[in-house]
Amino acid sequence: MQQGNLMLTVKQCREILNKEAAGLTDADIILIRDWLSDLADMLIETSSKTKTVNKKQTNDKKSYYLYPRFNR
Repeated sequence: MQQGNLMLTVKQCREILNKEAAGLTDADIILIRDWLSDLADMLIETSSKTKTVNKKQTNDKKSYYLYPRFNR
């Protein structure tokens, strides 16, 4: 699910990691960057699905009594 040119460069990753990047190869940094990107994609997808489910429950009259906290 990588977004092409939206990825940070290895140089940018090293700047963000600062001292933590010491001893890491470019390949290590690319693995970390890609893993974090995939994790972010999964969290965004999950969040989007959760909002859709919550919205559906809010619109369902029966759920008003079952899940009042969703009706904000």
